[in-house]
Amino acid sequence: MEFMGIFILLLYLLAFFVACLFVGGLLGLCYFLIENLSQYVYQSIKEYFYPTPVLPAEVKAQVLEEAGAFVHAKHRVGEDDYFHEYLWVANERLSMKWEEMYGNN
Repeated sequence: MEFMGIFILLLYLLAFFVACLFVGGLLGLCYFLIENLSQYVYQSIKEYFYPTPVLPAEVKAQVLEEAGAFVHAKHRVGEDDYFHEYLWVANERLSMKWEEMYGNN
């Protein structure tokens, strides 16, 4: 009889362990959801009241043309497809122009 009591105790401990894992997982999931939801709401409200400035279309078009000319002048035509490099240069130049116009915010 005493032998069965140990197994029942072990089963109770295992059930308690599984219940704690379940509750901990639920609490962690709730924390994760609340944290991400609050960050999303904060960013949305901030963007609504203080919108991030954007470059004018003319300036953006000029910067992209300069980036295309730079990449085209750097490489020979027909060697390889350098569109990935154009994307990198265009992004860098747009960032530099944005910082020049609006500062490093």
